[in-house]
Amino acid sequence: MSRSFQTSLFIFAMVMSAATAARADDQADIKASAKSFAEAIKAGDAPTARKYVVSSDEANNFVDAMAGVTKAKQNLTDAAVAKFGEDGKKIAGASPVGGRSPDVAQNIDNSKVDVNGDTATVTGEKGKAVQFKKEGGQWKIDLASVADFQQTSKLLPMFGHVSTAMNETAREIKDGKYATVQEAQQGLRQKIVAGFGGQPGAGRPGKPGAPSSEK
Repeated sequence: MSRSFQTSLFIFAMVMSAATAARADDQADIKASAKSFAEAIKAGDAPTARKYVVSSDEANNFVDAMAGVTKAKQNLTDAAVAKFGEDGKKIAGASPVGGRSPDVAQNIDNSKVDVNGDTATVTGEKGKAVQFKKEGGQWKIDLASVADFQQTSKLLPMFGHVSTAMNETAREIKDGKYATVQEAQQGLRQKIVAGFGGQPGAGRPGKPGAPSSEK
């Protein structure tokens, strides 16, 4: 074997090794981005959550709505627990919106990551695939791959109404308006129904209102 051929093999091996290392780094970065996104949504921190999402008006509106609900839910839970003890955690069940983090970042550690240049596919344990894109050296979630924005845009008014109702109920609990968790739950339900025009089960889309950030 000639020295030049040996040198070529060595260079090829080094290149392949570097490519493998870069791929491993990309996989770790993708999972880290997904976790950071989920944590920001859970904390109700929309500005931070948007940093990990492929930006568009639809995606940003969706992130804002999700973060608004989770923040309002936490405000409500904190107020109810401070007033009623552990039983106060039940009050969030009166809301039709759960405020959970999207499936995009659930069980990320056990997900399969396939990287192809500046795009990647993350497949969760349940087989649901999520697309990521690398922008400016950072991996971001492409929410368009998991959310039908045409449909979710119709839900934004509901998210806004629910967030407002939760924040108002939290303030009323702090002000001592409700003597029991059940009374607070009923007050929350009434506010949600009123926000939908006073009709149970209503929630027809109108103009999305910005979720209240009141604590």
